[in-house]
Amino acid sequence: MDDYKSNNFVEKIMVQAKDLELSCLIIDLSGVPSIDTMMTNELFQVVTMLELLGIDTTITGIRPEIALTAVQLGIDFSKIRTYGKLKDAVSDLLHIR
Repeated sequence: MDDYKSNNFVEKIMVQAKDLELSCLIIDLSGVPSIDTMMTNELFQVVTMLELLGIDTTITGIRPEIALTAVQLGIDFSKIRTYGKLKDAVSDLLHIR
């Protein structure tokens, strides 16, 4: 994900989440080899914004490079549910609901 692909990233997610009346959202990063610091920051801001709308957000497939960038940016993971694999998040979500 680069600046070109992230164009209006936040706006698109927020509008679609509202239109679809989501109660939860899983963002899977397993196919993303790396993202820059700006996009990493934007991604975690989206999680915070979705939380304000009452949408429980889970992030899966965080690669070491992305984790390193997020920690260097000082992103607080204490309120963010993460899983190594998408299937684990889906499995837990189905058991919770």
